[in-house]
Amino acid sequence: MTTATELTLQIYIEGSLEQTLHVAQEQLTVGRLAECDIYLPYSEISRRHCRFRKLEPGKWQLQDLGSTNGTLVNQTLVKKAVIVKDGDVIQVGNVIIKAQLQPPASSKNASSQEKSTKVQTILRNAEELRQRWMEGDQGKDPLSTEQITQARLHYIVEIAKGLNSAESIEAIFSQVETVIFKELRNLE
Repeated sequence: MTTATELTLQIYIEGSLEQTLHVAQEQLTVGRLAECDIYLPYSEISRRHCRFRKLEPGKWQLQDLGSTNGTLVNQTLVKKAVIVKDGDVIQVGNVIIKAQLQPPASSKNASSQEKSTKVQTILRNAEELRQRWMEGDQGKDPLSTEQITQARLHYIVEIAKGLNSAESIEAIFSQVETVIFKELRNLE
């Protein structure tokens, strides 16, 4: 059974909308660790910063997980779990998250339910993504899959070398961009 999307999170970084997440799970964690559902790799964000949890249809809770810099909801420091309301502005480090709540699926009409089924959830389990990425393209012959996996591992090593020697964030992006565009040219 698919859970209807009730919670939508708009993530703003430095004032710009970076992404919109349509939450289709019962809870999600925000933090600096790659395994978090919402991965925000910034130093002012704790490894496991805060968590959204669905209490019942249409009712969500936000809890700070003992973060160093705290979590703010509408500019108020979260000291204990709070109920998320439609339009709440959550601040996690330098990231702003705007919450939008839709009424539970039972109160929606059929056309709005149809629209929500077309929304793609971009949240994935980190282990699932790693496994899919390492497996390569299963539709091709095994030799091709092995070659793709080896090439991907090579790219990871190249990026890691760039991260080690980079002097600034721009240098890191430049290194990653070089590797990505190399792969894109190989796909053509």
